[in-house]
Parts: sequence; structure tokens; C-alpha cells
Amino acid sequence: MDNRIDARPGLNWLLEEVSDYWDKHKLIVALFLYLAGLAHIAHLSHWQKDTDAAQRLAGALVNDHEGRL
Repeated sequence: MDNRIDARPGLNWLLEEVSDYWDKHKLIVALFLYLAGLAHIAHLSHWQKDTDAAQRLAGALVNDHEGRL
């Protein structure tokens, strides 16, 4: 993974575009953790860039405490 990639734009997009973000926070985290987990499936290696992004965003979501990342 490229450590220079910042997840904040994705997090900001979710905060602005998802209505009731905080009510759905656990579901959103679960969704991105699921997508990140696809990296370990051999026949889905063509999704590596997307699963890396999902992992990065999942980490940002887990560490997001009321928009104070």
C-alpha cells in the first residue's frame, strides 16, 4: 500500500453525502471492512487497488470520532 494516499477525502465525502452518517457509522465501517477483506481472495487480485482504498477508508472510519479525524 502507498502510505501517501490520504483517506480523508473519502471520509469527508461520506460525512457530507450520507444522510444520518453517525446512525449508519457501524454499517459503513462493516461494508468497507468487507470490501477490504476481498484482497485475500486469489481470483479477485484485479481489485487490489480498490481493496487497498477500502482498507484505508475503513481505518479512517474506525478512528473517526464525531468528525475529528
